[in-house]
Amino acid sequence: HVARRRLLPFRVRVGVGRPPAGWEGADYVLGKWNDDEAAELPFVVDKASDAAILAMRMGDVETGADELVALVEPALKAFPDDPTMGAMYVRLAGVALRDADRPEEALHHFSEALRLQPDSPKTHYNLAGVFLRQGKVQEAKDHYKEAIRQKPNYTKAHFSLGMVLAKQGKLNKAMYHFSEVLRIDPDNVTARKLYERLQ
Repeated sequence: HVARRRLLPFRVRVGVGRPPAGWEGADYVLGKWNDDEAAELPFVVDKASDAAILAMRMGDVETGADELVALVEPALKAFPDDPTMGAMYVRLAGVALRDADRPEEALHHFSEALRLQPDSPKTHYNLAGVFLRQGKVQEAKDHYKEAIRQKPNYTKAHFSLGMVLAKQGKLNKAMYHFSEVLRIDPDNVTARKLYERLQ
């Protein structure tokens, strides 16, 4: 659920469901996660960050970027023992800066997000996109490859790397990545058209 607030560009709420029988609501909400729930946390954080990005894009991008950058330091202090949460705030600021056409600041924030959470394919993907906009093709390819190494079924990374390789004339490698997109998402019309065009 995304809710606007006067002092912040948005707030994201992640529902935790109803408490089990015999539990007080507050005890359930504030209780510790079990191992299964903790394992789900990275996926929940990714979905929450996507919702935050969507909410930010509904407003003024430049204002959103500055407000998100201002939230980074307090967020890092608020979650000193949870690098996943800190990385999410830093990555969101990077996305906002990228969308506000401030690539150097975006690179700084994405690099910091990777320092906090090295195993984040989404951050590698975002870094690749900024490098590509700057014409740093090899750096972009390296980060797309790392995103795929960390998340082999990452269709966006396969597709983007395929596009880069096709533009470089490396058609067999490009076809491989488009075929991976189709293996994961057989209904991807764009990837199918590109794959067939390269055959």
